[in-house]
Amino acid sequence: MRPTSSSNVALLSLLVVGSSFALACTANGSPDDRSPSASTPASADPSPAQESITVERTASGMRHATPVTGKLITSVDGATAATIAFLSRHPEVGLARPEATLAPRVVERDELGMVHVKMQQLVHGVPVRGGEIAAHYAADGSLASIDAKIADGIDDADPRPSLSSGDALAAARAHVATEHGSVTSADLRAEKAPSLTFLPSGQLVWAMRIAADEPAIVRRWAFVDAKTGAVESYDDLHRATMSAKGYDGKTKTVQTDINNGVHVLRDVSRTTNGLHTASVKNTTDLAKNEYVSSTNGTTWDPVGIDAHAHTAMTWDYFKAAHGRLSYDNLSGQMVSFIHYDKNLDNAFNQGGGVIVYGDGAPGVSRPNAVALDIVAHEITHGVTETSSGLVYQQQAGALNEAISDIFGAVVEHQYEPDATKNWMHSEDAYLDGKAIRDLKTPRASRPIGIDGLEYPRHMKEYAALPLTLDQGGVHVNSLVIDHTAYLMAMGGTNEVSKINVARGIGWENLANVWYRANTRYFLTTTNFAEAAKGTLTAAKDLSLSTEDQNTIECAWIATGVLEGTCKAKAEETKPTDSKPKAQDDEKSAASDDEETTTTKKSATKKPTETVVSSGCTAASTSGAGSVFPVLVAIAGILVGRRARRAGRV
Repeated sequence: MRPTSSSNVALLSLLVVGSSFALACTANGSPDDRSPSASTPASADPSPAQESITVERTASGMRHATPVTGKLITSVDGATAATIAFLSRHPEVGLARPEATLAPRVVERDELGMVHVKMQQLVHGVPVRGGEIAAHYAADGSLASIDAKIADGIDDADPRPSLSSGDALAAARAHVATEHGSVTSADLRAEKAPSLTFLPSGQLVWAMRIAADEPAIVRRWAFVDAKTGAVESYDDLHRATMSAKGYDGKTKTVQTDINNGVHVLRDVSRTTNGLHTASVKNTTDLAKNEYVSSTNGTTWDPVGIDAHAHTAMTWDYFKAAHGRLSYDNLSGQMVSFIHYDKNLDNAFNQGGGVIVYGDGAPGVSRPNAVALDIVAHEITHGVTETSSGLVYQQQAGALNEAISDIFGAVVEHQYEPDATKNWMHSEDAYLDGKAIRDLKTPRASRPIGIDGLEYPRHMKEYAALPLTLDQGGVHVNSLVIDHTAYLMAMGGTNEVSKINVARGIGWENLANVWYRANTRYFLTTTNFAEAAKGTLTAAKDLSLSTEDQNTIECAWIATGVLEGTCKAKAEETKPTDSKPKAQDDEKSAASDDEETTTTKKSATKKPTETVVSSGCTAASTSGAGSVFPVLVAIAGILVGRRARRAGRV
């Protein structure tokens, strides 16, 4: 991407969702994110159910409200109204007239019986990018906590655009074509149509997601000033950079389909929408795809078998361990395109369940799809896209990448347990077996490829990169979170702080905590310090022992994300490398500080009940017809998040 001017970089810092709050971070450890919070007690509400509330405010803009008493809801249906009423009674959370400044996004009852309400901040009816509130109700109807990021001081902002949406789209296409360099304006389309949006600064913009599939794959968020027409954009294509060659030759079990007498890699056993695997035959034109097929059912393209099998294995993991149906939890269709381009050392998630895999650098490595953790990494981007929606920049983007690394490790450990290799990301893609990122030992990772930079092990080594370089370091600073996750699970000593995490919580607890934090507590601009709080809240929800919760906190302290002193106590034995069990296994965990045994709640006892969604559907069509038309239709009109088009199976 062509470097932007310093003024452009400054403007881009406002284009990240909530970035004016969340992304003020330095290489010395993001002191703003970890500054002491101010507690603001409120007087008891005179309503029949006495309420008291404490609001913590951080320099990054997060407000965390913790009510002490007050049962507010008796059903999911009344949760949104109850939340708005509560916020009206407690203006110290930071919203005036919440009934007019909040729009419901989703209301869900989760597998623990908790109800979660997410709402969008509005100013004059226009959404504020990054302005969000998430309220969390305990199973008994009491309000457990509220997390909010609110753009303050923009109530008087002018919501009237001087530029039409059509003119804004034309300006965005021209800008992205110039920025990308390998596409023309005519190649680009609006994958998400222009919509009026306030940035946290009060700037009114037309926000849209610009896309192309040929002659290059492009996915960029563009923001056009609705008054002046000035344009800024950022890359939104989730990538895992690596090299590949060949396949491992291992036998895999895959689900296939027969179409007109030909066996094809189409699996409708898990979802009627299907898991599809197709080849683009070393071109960059996804519309020219063909199903990976076999005339006799025994002779296959081995790269296709790996992609298909690993997608199914990841799908099975998320269902068994977390009750999640496909990447979007709506049984969404998943499509794997292999043999993209020539010698491409990359794989990326395009959104909407579509993942593209290159064949890699000859003599260096194997095709990306051969590595189970790479496939799981890319699919997890889809999970994040359709849950927390973490933006792909700076700390939120690094967190996004790290979550994919974590679940890449977890899924690999589920099927191929190895005490060393499971903590190495993408090692199976390289002929020399060296990982692109090593969660246990960050400095053992393959070189970053940015002059003078090494992977950070601690916030003191955080790389404050410009947005023009790896989106502010999403593939670099993710190692701080990766290493934190390793310390959580296994224990160990951070090489920079020398702080020892005396024990670990194990693989299963690690996965359960991170899944819950990502799907319930992380907002679109959650930063590292806020992620720490989210994992601690998730651990409490899951009834992890006090010692496990202390271990999680200690891991964050060891990597410098949180400040303080570790409270975790050493145990006689370290956690084993046994495969994680599905969450429907009942399990009890006693804390050294507790006299009673706490029973862990099953995470799959009850299905997730979605009451209000963002309008997504999971329609299916017949699998009859010729061999390839379904995937041609997919590639011809690729869509964004959770969208469905006619012709998809």
